[in-house]
Amino acid sequence: SSPLMGSLGARHGTRPVVSGSLMLMGLGYILYAMSATRWMLVSARFLMGWGAGNVSVLRYYASGATGDQHRTHLMAKLSGAQSLGFVMGPAIGYALAVLLKN
Repeated sequence: SSPLMGSLGARHGTRPVVSGSLMLMGLGYILYAMSATRWMLVSARFLMGWGAGNVSVLRYYASGATGDQHRTHLMAKLSGAQSLGFVMGPAIGYALAVLLKN
């Protein structure tokens, strides 16, 4: 989804594409939480995957919005934030599952 979202962002602007992809992700999360069958889970995950394509659009925007001197620093911050989310997301999910189980 990243190449498609990237080309849509270049053609229509980053703001509407990022907004739309965030709505897709939100809809996917809601559907994922309310899923009763395996196919609903697969459909929800599909929507969440398409919505995750906004990373390429955000990087495209960040590279154009910063000067040459600050671009590398900003890209490193974006990569760090994404990596932190990959690590902390499951940990927070596990902690919430344990807390809400009792």
